[in-house]
Amino acid sequence: MPREAVVLAAALVIIAIIFLSPAYIRPDSVGVYSYLRSAVFDRDLLFFDEWDAFGLIRDGYPLFKEVTPLGTLANHWWIGTSITTLPFYIFTTFSGDGFFGVSGWTLAWSSVLFTFVTLCVAQPLLSVPRWLPIFAVLFGTPLFWYAYRFPLGTHL
Repeated sequence: MPREAVVLAAALVIIAIIFLSPAYIRPDSVGVYSYLRSAVFDRDLLFFDEWDAFGLIRDGYPLFKEVTPLGTLANHWWIGTSITTLPFYIFTTFSGDGFFGVSGWTLAWSSVLFTFVTLCVAQPLLSVPRWLPIFAVLFGTPLFWYAYRFPLGTHL
């Protein structure tokens, strides 16, 4: 691994230790990570208990989504983020409820890892000094917010 990548990885980990928070954005995070929790823990894709865990079912009616004619909860959110975090998430099934605790922290640290990979891919494409623009992007754009404060928001 090139020296610059090691420095970037170390910087991202140090920032994560200080600032990382496994925070969700409702309903987007719930819609995205419901695929994981429902498939791994419930062995279905019905999503009702996932929605209920976040208080998104009120008086028996789901907020933000409709019930399909088949009786399932509609979920239009993307599944790609769930699939990319699955290798890490699968190891959290021994503890927690699939959203919080170890599971939430695992998903949050996955966001840091994906930030690192993305920045490493972007760096060679930039025609300016090595890592300076990456730190400018990290602290001068919403990247920091979505990578560390709301990493489960999936907007990164």
